[in-house]
Parts: sequence; C-alpha cells; structure tokens
Amino acid sequence: MTGRLLAVGGGMGLGVVHCGRPYGYEGALVETDPAVRKRAAEAMGIPAYATVPEALAAHSDLVGAYIATPNHTHAGLAVALAAADIPVFMEKPLGISDEECRAVCDAYRGRRGWLQIDFEYRFSPLYAVANDVLHSGEVGQLRSIYAEYTVGNYRPSYTWRLDPDRAGGLFCEKLCHFMDLFRFWSRSEYAEMRVTAGPRGMDYYDPRSTDNLTAQFWMENGVFVNLIHTHGSTALPRDSRIQNAGWTDYGHRLAVSLNTTAGCILIDIWRQHITLVRRDPEDDMAPRVLRRIDFSHMDFMASHHDMAGMLKDFVRRVHEGAGPRLPLEDSSRTMTAVFACDRQLRAACAEANARVKRG
Repeated sequence: MTGRLLAVGGGMGLGVVHCGRPYGYEGALVETDPAVRKRAAEAMGIPAYATVPEALAAHSDLVGAYIATPNHTHAGLAVALAAADIPVFMEKPLGISDEECRAVCDAYRGRRGWLQIDFEYRFSPLYAVANDVLHSGEVGQLRSIYAEYTVGNYRPSYTWRLDPDRAGGLFCEKLCHFMDLFRFWSRSEYAEMRVTAGPRGMDYYDPRSTDNLTAQFWMENGVFVNLIHTHGSTALPRDSRIQNAGWTDYGHRLAVSLNTTAGCILIDIWRQHITLVRRDPEDDMAPRVLRRIDFSHMDFMASHHDMAGMLKDFVRRVHEGAGPRLPLEDSSRTMTAVFACDRQLRAACAEANARVKRG
C-alpha cells in the first residue's frame, strides 16, 4: 500500500503515523513549534512542515490526515485540508463558534473527502453497551438521564485550556462528549436547556468560566437530562500515575443513570461496570439487580474514552476506502447545542460573579 498520512500536531497527532505503518503508509507532520517539529521529525523519520499548505504542496500522495491541536485552530486547519479531498479525522471540537462550524461544514459539502470528529464516547464499550441494553427494551423506555462528573481542577500549566478565546467555553472544551451522548442515548435533539454556574473557587480561572455548574435539558421526545459538573471536589491520590477505581476515594466520580419505565441502567466509569436494575412488580416494585456487566479486564481509558481505538478505526477506513464512522452533519448538531450552552454559561458566570461581588 502506498500513500502518506499527515499528522497535524506534533504531540498526539503522531499517533496516526504509528497506526498507519502496519498498512505500509508513510507519514508527514505539520507542527508550528520549530523545536517540537524538529524533534518529532527526527524521532519518527518523517518530513515536517510549519503549515498545512506547505505539506499539501510537498506531497501529492496524502491519503488521510489527523488534526490534534488546540481547539481554536481546528476550524482553520480543517478548512485548509478540505481541498485535498482526503479523509480527515479531528479531535473535538468541530470549532469554537457557530460561525466556525458552519465554515467547516460548508468546506466539506460536496467534496470527495470527508471529516469526522472524535466523538468516541458513543463508540467506547461502557457507553455503547449501555446504549444497546437501553434500546433492547429490557428495562423499559428511557425517561430521564442523570449524569455526575467530578474532575480535578485545570492547573495554570494547562495554558490554552483555561482561555475561553482559545478553548471555547466549558461545554466546548470539556462537556461536548456528554452533549453528544445525551443525543445518542435519547435518539432525539435538544428542545430546551438551562445552565446555572456556581461561583468559582479557582480564582485563576477566567471570570467568563467556572469550576462548577449544573445543566438541565429537555429533549424533543420528552426525555429529561440533569448534569452536574465540578472541578473543585477532588484530590489526587498519592500515586496518580495510574487511573483506577481507587480514585473514587478522593472524590472522583463519573457516573450516569439511565432511568427507565421499568428500572434503570447504572454506568460507573471509575469502577468499570454497568448495573441493570428492574423494579419487581411481584415484590412491591422493589428495585432488584438483574445483572452486572463488568469491564474491569479492559484498559481503563479504552473502556470509556477509546481515543486510540477510534484513531485505528480511522486508518482502517482510509485503507478500505470506507466513509466516516460518524457523519459530519451529526456532529454539527451536537456542536450547535454545545454553543447554545456556552452562551448561557457565560451569562450565568457573570451573574455568579456579581453575586459574589455584592457579598
């Protein structure tokens, strides 16, 4: 197999070069930082360039590209690659504004190439199996979703992720995966949304953002969603190199309950299992565990956040001449809801800041 895969971003982006080598693909790199560009090119043995146009001019054998760069660069890079008419895989988000997303979608409309966003949660085992069970009807029909996501704080060294002008809002940077999952599980679109921000405990966060929020959504089919997200309620274990269930002792929680007409489906990401619960009509509707589906044999990240698996799938699709796993139009609908939430979040942050100032 001849051809070349383009890595855009000299850190995580190089993963596409590794994934392509078993298929016989060569690699190339676009990286704006000269030191990173030189180091990565030498380590990988591939040509490297400062911009996408330079790489496109140098290589007529490009068969695919992977964009893994800061959020505010995504839209421009995606548009620049559209004219190459090749498959492109890009980390979320699609852009950091409605205008950017429209520009990207317009650039790929009618092209031979395609663009797929890395909304891999819906394909990762814990979330995907929960979806299969949900829509099997085993525990009835979905009525509501409760999601709780507590993470560690963004530290000052996280640079651009703390800047809404480069990262987008908190929904764009952190919560867009869940916005996609809520659409995926409910099989419906957003009808109404309400975002409330609490006063931030991390004073070094941008005042347009926060470290804790709640959000409620009505889907068009009547499913209700309640989301709680906070950065300030956790600690790092003494040995934080390996993520495992022990982190729950330090406040880390990523759990979802899919509440149905006959019971619920409990997804516990840190403990890597799904629990099916059904209310027993012969026992005063007592909620009884039907079974537990265990994923603890899997790598922790692969079980719920399988970025590596999605990248391998992308390269396989390039090799086989297949289309995208997730159409761009579908991802753009998620992003439309994401931007609406971030607009509400900025207003909610301003209100929270004013309340703190008033004392």
